[in-house]
Amino acid sequence: MAIFTGTDAGEGVYGTWNPINTDDVLYGLGGNDVLNGWGGNDTLYGGSGNDSLLAHNFSGADILYGESGNDSYTIGVGDIVIETVNNGIDSIDLWYEVSGVYTIPDNVENLTVRGTASIIGNNLNNTITVVGNDNRSIDGRDGNDNLQGGGGADTLIGGSGNDYINGNNGNDVLIGGIGNDTLFGGGGTDLHVFDTASAFSSSIGTDSIGGFTVGTDKIVLDKTTFNALTSVTGSGFSVASEFARVTSDAAASSVSARIVFNSANGKLFYNQNGIDVGLGSGAQFATISSASSLSAADFVIQA
Repeated sequence: MAIFTGTDAGEGVYGTWNPINTDDVLYGLGGNDVLNGWGGNDTLYGGSGNDSLLAHNFSGADILYGESGNDSYTIGVGDIVIETVNNGIDSIDLWYEVSGVYTIPDNVENLTVRGTASIIGNNLNNTITVVGNDNRSIDGRDGNDNLQGGGGADTLIGGSGNDYINGNNGNDVLIGGIGNDTLFGGGGTDLHVFDTASAFSSSIGTDSIGGFTVGTDKIVLDKTTFNALTSVTGSGFSVASEFARVTSDAAASSVSARIVFNSANGKLFYNQNGIDVGLGSGAQFATISSASSLSAADFVIQA
């Protein structure tokens, strides 16, 4: 094992790269340092400052401690990032060789994924960015997350919190989850899914949908959440009376349809009561911008 120590100034600290792949320990100490373990199972300590710790694409499984400051990590298969609470805004660049499912470590805010790995966020406000055209699943979990899809057919799940989800290119699936989310499908044929795995409640929030292309993109309603629907699964409403277009919010609670769209302002309502006065346990659940011609054909019912 070799030990390499920096100073309180910002510098590069490099481990051993040779045929035997020595297991090194690198200390950045103070300053904004660059630490690279090269080969072997290395341990890197950033110290104070905004440090860059690199471990990807070389043999070995490294352990990286950013410590205080806004640290950035570039990692590959088997590498472990350890951060402590309230020690800056930290970012991981997850390299191409990582596949399977990767969970963002505790106390790390941001991640860029370059390979095929699916990503699970943590309880912080994560920014998760997809690079490339592979098809990924990104689950932000807790926090107010910013999820940015790539060029593939991505599944982007906000979880709880007020999330911002942008599918960018590709045929994406966008699931805001709980909270007042903002959803942009981007290019491609996108699905905006409303499924909380339980009966509808107004506490799920109201989502804002932008960039929706009528006739191309779809609103997907799950029958577990919208349990007053009797239409069969598939495109559109098999019970035609379950969808209506109105031109005022007041009219949404006075028609018999279960799903009501106000074409004047883009608001989308769930009228759980049906023929009764008021929305019952329903409420507005979305606003769709620039989609005044939205019709029953723009919906999909799923079990």
